[in-house]
Amino acid sequence: LIDQILTSLIHQVEADVRKKVACRLATLNSAPRELIKVLANEEIEIASPILFHSPVLSTQDLIDIINAKSTAHREAIAKRANVPAEVVAALVAVKEPGVIATLLANVGAEIPRAVFTDLVAMAQAVDSIRRPLIDRRDVPKDLAHHLFWHVSASMRQAIVQRFAVDAGELDKIFADVLAEPIADAAPAGWP
Repeated sequence: LIDQILTSLIHQVEADVRKKVACRLATLNSAPRELIKVLANEEIEIASPILFHSPVLSTQDLIDIINAKSTAHREAIAKRANVPAEVVAALVAVKEPGVIATLLANVGAEIPRAVFTDLVAMAQAVDSIRRPLIDRRDVPKDLAHHLFWHVSASMRQAIVQRFAVDAGELDKIFADVLAEPIADAAPAGWP
């Protein structure tokens, strides 16, 4: 009942008050769920502490916000201490390079191999996500090598140093990469 009352009243108070409420409730496990969802969908100045910290938001809540709200909302979600694989996939699916770079810089983001595959394909066309992708400690070695011909000389050196392979393995990787048709390398709908 209190949750319903607070949720209905929150729309009637000024933005400054809503922001203070969001800051106070952001880290509480016991915060009213419906109120947290309302605050998470507010303008980013109010929503950001909730999006960064709230343990009350479910994976589905975060995905719904990703699909309905602004780039700033998605960047806030990408900065959460822990970003589950399903949320990572939803963020990457939006194909916003700034959000993806923020996500890649977050060590708490759980990136599945299939998403890394999509990211490597995107990085071939989008320069701004190449360095953050190569800098990830959990990027699969074979996928990092797929980027080799699409990056600068300094990034090539970083790939060779971080993802060292023997000469035979390197020859196989380059043969595989060169055998791929270019049209198959980028995910559908990517510019």
